[in-house]
Amino acid sequence: MKDSIRFLVLWVGTKCTLRCKNCCNLIPYAKPISYNVQNIMDNLAYVTKDVAVELLQIQGGEPFTHSQLDEIIVSCALNQNIKKVEIASNGTVFPNDRTLKILKEYEDKVVLRLSKYTCVESRQRDVDMYLQKQGVKAVHYDFMFGNGLWFDSGDISQNYNGNQMEVKEIYRKCANRSCWVLANDYMAVCGKVINLLEIKGGKPDENNIINVSACRESNLSFREVLQRFDRKYIEEVPALCGYCKIQNEYIEPAIQISHS
Repeated sequence: MKDSIRFLVLWVGTKCTLRCKNCCNLIPYAKPISYNVQNIMDNLAYVTKDVAVELLQIQGGEPFTHSQLDEIIVSCALNQNIKKVEIASNGTVFPNDRTLKILKEYEDKVVLRLSKYTCVESRQRDVDMYLQKQGVKAVHYDFMFGNGLWFDSGDISQNYNGNQMEVKEIYRKCANRSCWVLANDYMAVCGKVINLLEIKGGKPDENNIINVSACRESNLSFREVLQRFDRKYIEEVPALCGYCKIQNEYIEPAIQISHS
């Protein structure tokens, strides 16, 4: 029985200060909202009730756009089934005073990570200096392979590939296939699939997406839900994976979409 998750991403919403064309989660193409804080905490508490999380990474879009991020951080920090918490920020938003206080209070368990984006270097320097003055530690992240580049997973204009064998090959080679994501009511091993559900349409059960809120309200054991999900995911690759491309090319990170 699966009773732990090595890495879980927690979205607090889809608001972001950047509009990255090749965002692997397609955040610029989703409706920009901050998720209800109580729903976030209730679903996370349900997931972690009998499933431990080694590393929980809080994302947004940009997490510091959420006005109640401090409450979410505290809930994660006090959760005994979460070993470590990381906040992934693009370094363009100054945290509010409540959040700064919480970051310092729980610095033994909570790490703030700033991704290196050349398109906002000046803004990041200002935010970084402010954090240092406030006594908040931050680590700097140079992306998955430490070379300052992203993998190209395609953008929203990517044509759909409906060939099941080719879709399975895309999934097999995907660098993000084990990146569990809890986004509002849904959980899947890929954030892109969750946003594609809204953008391109489809049904959660056709794409191996767990409706966490529905499972919680039905009082199901999440460990058992996750076990069934694991088996299904091995056998049935989500149809929406057909909108992705095999990730074998490096690209410059955070290429911005024109605002015009």
